[in-house]
Amino acid sequence: MKKLKLVLGPVLASGFAAAAFTAPPAAAQAPLPPVPPVQADEVPSAPDLLAEPKCSWPELRGSALGAAERAIGHDRPDVTVVPVPEGSAVTMELREDRVRVVHDAAGRVVGSPRCG
Repeated sequence: MKKLKLVLGPVLASGFAAAAFTAPPAAAQAPLPPVPPVQADEVPSAPDLLAEPKCSWPELRGSALGAAERAIGHDRPDVTVVPVPEGSAVTMELREDRVRVVHDAAGRVVGSPRCG
């Protein structure tokens, strides 16, 4: 321990360590880039920020399967749309990133597609 004090003593006393950890002078810092202007229609309103994402589509009952997949994908691009033939066995785990669309043999949506 004495050897460590002998070696570090002169370095700390000279102020080298203190100078090494100080911020660079203000002239050496790069200026911040300008902030681009924001259009009013790009800023979400407060209700939009607080609203829960849509997770049920009862209005799609009876519509064509392809149209239902497109509508769900438009409303929620973050979910995976899974077409399920009516009467098929499905797993029961809950996944908020999946929407199952149950359809009949004619390709019409049966029931209300919803997350899970």
